[in-house]
Amino acid sequence: MKIITLCSALVLATLCTALQVNPFGPSVDSFTCANLQQIPLSFGAVLNGHHCLFVEIAGEWQHFDTQNLPVKSIYVQSSTYLLVAMGDGTDSDGLYGFNLDSQQWNLVQWFSEPNFITFNPANSLYYLGDSSGLYQSDNGTLWQHINLMGNAVCSSIDFYDNYLVANCGTQVFCSADNGVNWSLTNGVNLTDFHYTAETYLFGIMNVGSDSDGIWCSADFGQSWFACHYCSCVCELGPDFNGCLTIGRSESDVPAQYVALYHPGEQICFCNHVSLDSPVKQLDLFPWVDTPSFYVVNGQGCFIITDFLTDNEDALIPELLRPNLSVYPNPAFSYASLKIAGKLRGNEALSLYNLKGQLIRAIPVSNDVSGLERISSLDLADLPAGIYLLCLRDANARKLASHKVVHLK
Repeated sequence: MKIITLCSALVLATLCTALQVNPFGPSVDSFTCANLQQIPLSFGAVLNGHHCLFVEIAGEWQHFDTQNLPVKSIYVQSSTYLLVAMGDGTDSDGLYGFNLDSQQWNLVQWFSEPNFITFNPANSLYYLGDSSGLYQSDNGTLWQHINLMGNAVCSSIDFYDNYLVANCGTQVFCSADNGVNWSLTNGVNLTDFHYTAETYLFGIMNVGSDSDGIWCSADFGQSWFACHYCSCVCELGPDFNGCLTIGRSESDVPAQYVALYHPGEQICFCNHVSLDSPVKQLDLFPWVDTPSFYVVNGQGCFIITDFLTDNEDALIPELLRPNLSVYPNPAFSYASLKIAGKLRGNEALSLYNLKGQLIRAIPVSNDVSGLERISSLDLADLPAGIYLLCLRDANARKLASHKVVHLK
């Protein structure tokens, strides 16, 4: 992948020019949402000016009338039954069930302007957020309001193992016991939460303030800190090899609506004409044998592949790269740092915060005879958060990196 480096006052941004972008789905006016992670694949869409539901059945896209209610979210409860959250602020808003065999709708429960319907396999509970808060159900039919979180708009939830995080109005709540108890966090105006494969938790602020951007939590949502200030980020998608996919609602520069964000490093914008439109949804596309995700925007739905090639790291054979490790991690005041592998003696080791700011340079032994170096990493004077260790050679090429979680 060719990478063109652009310098700006805020970030070092790059353009991904060799990625593959392929249109996917039925031919429609526009899409309102998609569920491409469950079979059958499904879309909420507008066709000939009318809202409808599209489902892929036996390789064909079939559409079904929704009485012009916009589809906000879809969950496949079984191979023949879908839970569909629909609404536009009318008395017909709610959660509906759609039977694929009979092609009939049934009202499950009225909800005012529902935002999402999802299922947490860790506690076997369904969750729905609407204009009056967060609801849960053990069967998708009978719903209970989570009163502790209040009655404001709930637009986002995510979960990992027994940890959950959700918003309610401007507040953020988290749970460490599968949703039995919820506690208020210090997060404010955060939404679109995403746990990464490394169990870091990210959220976005997009309220037109100086604090807008990507926020992070290293303790499963209890405390939050800003890791990258930027405007108009509206969607967080899946993460790949430590890179988080992000979508934007506005951009002053063409083709800067979809990007890969590696905490503490570069933002890589996906430069393609099909992606030059405000993003509505980003999510994993699991049905191909290569890393991929899909983007729903104002131009349609697109499957993105071939976006992970790193031209810099590819110059260094995998077997020749040293390895960084830190113990304990998370750490409090001090940690042991180990570099395993052959070094030339002219390498530089640096510690960065998630804004990409250099915190300090860490001395590396010039002894090239050994294959392992152990030293102490002093974190005592640093605020709690996530930091990035980066080992580079004399030509500034990255040899190894490692995230360090610092607790107080």
